[in-house]
Amino acid sequence: MTALRVNTGPFLQARELLAIHDRLAALHARRAPTPALDEVEALLAQVRETSHGVAYDPFTDAAAHAVAIAREHSFGSERRGVAFIAAAILLRRAGHILRAPESEAAVMTRALANGALEWVAYARWLRRWSSPSAASEQAPPVA
Repeated sequence: MTALRVNTGPFLQARELLAIHDRLAALHARRAPTPALDEVEALLAQVRETSHGVAYDPFTDAAAHAVAIAREHSFGSERRGVAFIAAAILLRRAGHILRAPESEAAVMTRALANGALEWVAYARWLRRWSSPSAASEQAPPVA
């Protein structure tokens, strides 16, 4: 019998998302206001609350974070980029490497942000473009 893993996946910190936002804004030479720390903390708490009691799956978790971030307007024009990078970081921390083509990632994350794509489809897309990292391939199975 397999034990149910609940909320045991890697978590993102609000300050990490703010750093990603600011880095993207600088990279794109935009003067985007940084979202308030308490707003981002509330957003992450809401994602965690929504997934409470659900068996952990890294792709579902990454997609849940991505949809919340991509549809959060306080991230401004960088919200889609922050959402995609956050998903990639969560997958990496869970032992997966996201290898999606940049052009397809932009299309899929834009569709997620504007509601044309549901998070379940985004989770499937993340799974399709991910592979186990070398470290996770060598890790012993969890009992």
